[in-house]
Amino acid sequence: MKYQLKRQININMICYCVPLVIGLCALFGGEYLSFAILLTISIGLIVNEIIRIKKDEKFTFDENGFRIGDTPYRYDSIEKIESNRWRYLVRVRIIVDGKIVYRFDNGYENYKEFVKQLTLHNVEHDLFS
Repeated sequence: MKYQLKRQININMICYCVPLVIGLCALFGGEYLSFAILLTISIGLIVNEIIRIKKDEKFTFDENGFRIGDTPYRYDSIEKIESNRWRYLVRVRIIVDGKIVYRFDNGYENYKEFVKQLTLHNVEHDLFS
């Protein structure tokens, strides 16, 4: 079965609209500067999200291997899985031939399925600890 590792865009966009809502409340209260600052923050976050959506390559995987964009990889070609933790966030980098080929975090859809495939193919990682 094929899976796609992808960002949770809807949740991010909703969170990025929170400063806009707070800014609108400030605008109704007569705080024009607060509204302008919060509007700028919200627009910046949304534009950044749109840029990331356009820039991210499609990551699909199954039990045989994974594909980043048009480039196929096998699980045994993974040189190293690096991860950094900060509280509940785990940032992961897949390294093949000394290069980082993909970055993601534990908020991506199908994250756990990909980690299961890594475990099944004996790829050394510390993503469940």
